Amino acid sequence: MEPLRGADPAGIAGYRLVRRLGAGGMGVVYLARTGSGSLAALKVIRAAHADDARW
Repeated sequence: MEPLRGADPAGIAGYRLVRRLGAGGMGVVYLARTGSGSLAALKVIRAAHADDARW
C-alpha cells in the first residue's frame, strides 16, 4: 500500500479513498471507505481503456 498521490481524487461515487493498493496498465486500485465505514477495494480503469468493448 502507498499513500494517495496529489493527482488522486479524494473520493469517487460516494467512496472516500484512503490509500493506493496498486496500479498497473489497466488502472489503479484504491482502498476506499463507504459512507457506513466499511472498507472496499475500488478499481478505477484508465480512460484509454474505458471505451474498449473487450473489457
